[in-house]
Amino acid sequence: MLSTASARRHPLLSTLTTFFSNPLARAVGFVFALDSFLFGSWVARIPHVKYTLGLNDAQLGLALFALPIGSIVMNPFTGRLIRRFGAACCSMWGGIGFFISVLLPIQAPDAFFLTLGLFIMGIFTALLNVSMNTCAANLEKEQGIRIMSTCHGMWSLGVCWEVHLPVS
Repeated sequence: MLSTASARRHPLLSTLTTFFSNPLARAVGFVFALDSFLFGSWVARIPHVKYTLGLNDAQLGLALFALPIGSIVMNPFTGRLIRRFGAACCSMWGGIGFFISVLLPIQAPDAFFLTLGLFIMGIFTALLNVSMNTCAANLEKEQGIRIMSTCHGMWSLGVCWEVHLPVS
């Protein structure tokens, strides 16, 4: 095990030590990992949804386009919501909404509800992504630490975890 003095000399070790020794940083990093894990759970089910609904490539592509449209529609409002309710509150509600909305396209009975579910998922994706990044930036500013890159690394870790889980 490296000593604390040794960790300070290595920027990567210093960043990781700061991140994992700070409970607030770990909490924000967990939100990043959970976000990507949930998104990955949707992505892994796209072929099943396409097959179940009998969609061709064009129909699936149009439906999938609803997710970024939902994000684009929501983005102008995320800053206002964060200013009014706070980044932590928006992260919590964005995460809850995203968790529930991931179920919508998976359970969609037809292409219309698939598209609507993806649009709603895009709305919550935008709220969660902006608010969790704001939480990380606020924590960096308040505590004088650097955690943003580690938080994004946690997002990548969540995707890697999902890729290795079996889809039922």
